[in-house]
Amino acid sequence: MADTIFECHKCDACCRNLLEERQGVLKGLMITAGERSLFLDNVVSPLTAVGKRKPEHIINYQLNANALGFS
Repeated sequence: MADTIFECHKCDACCRNLLEERQGVLKGLMITAGERSLFLDNVVSPLTAVGKRKPEHIINYQLNANALGFS
């Protein structure tokens, strides 16, 4: 599998809708492990993980609405 190389062109096309409202609460979108590296550490949290007694493998992440400047 080839690595994906992302180059930001500052066009706002791919990061326009990073938040969504669900049941009156503004939440960051879910992102995959592959997309995780496109964001700074402080704006991403683990969302879903698997493991027998503790999370061992993170499946996907969520953008933090507060860290992105929204609440």
